Amino acid sequence: LGLAMVYGLVKQQCGYIVVDSSPGKGSRFGVYIPVGGVGSAVPGQSDPLVRGSVRGGSEVLLLVEDEESIRRSASRVLEQVGYRVLTAADGLEALGLLETAGHEVALVSADVVMPRLTGRKLYEAVGRMPHRPHFLFTSGYAEGEMPWEERIAPGVPFLPKPWTVAELLSRVRETLDGPPPEWPIPG
Repeated sequence: LGLAMVYGLVKQQCGYIVVDSSPGKGSRFGVYIPVGGVGSAVPGQSDPLVRGSVRGGSEVLLLVEDEESIRRSASRVLEQVGYRVLTAADGLEALGLLETAGHEVALVSADVVMPRLTGRKLYEAVGRMPHRPHFLFTSGYAEGEMPWEERIAPGVPFLPKPWTVAELLSRVRETLDGPPPEWPIPG
């Protein structure tokens, strides 16, 4: 999953990866991205940040992801389009942030499977809070292939990994602009 996420992010930036692998000697990965990073694609290519087709916002988002590289990448992308992003490495850390800044948070985006407190358990805890932000699940598992105890309720927004920058930005905006969450507790 980690390499798939890296590959997706690199391709989204019009970059490429070179792999050199030898039995018994290990592997070496070369990652090549155009100078300038996000939004610096060659003019005329289909980068949604260059075209302006993906709208950002100024809302406060809580990004809950146990994989540091994914958390850092997603946070950077979301901040570049105007969002204020709080980050947590697991559900317990997220609950702490929600206790102090919960009234400001418009959306919680959480990985389904995490150590200490899973995304589903976080969802259930947030559903019992007085302020209930929008919620977006992410996972490397397909929706129907998640471990039974982590299955999410139908209708709760979901973003499969690996995602592209356009998919992340689009799904976040769709979720924020969608109807307020009803917060059924998954059964």
